[in-house]
Amino acid sequence: MSNRSVTFETKVGENDWELILKTSRIANAIERCDFPFSDKKVFINNVKNRKLVETAAQKLVNNGTIDSFVFVDDFAKQALSHGGLKSEVHHQVLIALP
Repeated sequence: MSNRSVTFETKVGENDWELILKTSRIANAIERCDFPFSDKKVFINNVKNRKLVETAAQKLVNNGTIDSFVFVDDFAKQALSHGGLKSEVHHQVLIALP
């Protein structure tokens, strides 16, 4: 059997970050999986008050619920340029998705 690592990840945005980051929702989801994840990460995207969301996410890191969090905007330009895309196209795709 190989030693594989599995990451638990979830994404939050303006409409759900408080529900996910300020409640036991993530801890409950991880517990229900009953699996020893090698990494537990939250991707944060499209939030109005970055500092407020960062504070909530950092509390989850501090208490051991998650290992890390990232703001998608911090990597968007690099990811788009790697794919040869422009940000206008990126936003149209995001708007088109349900």
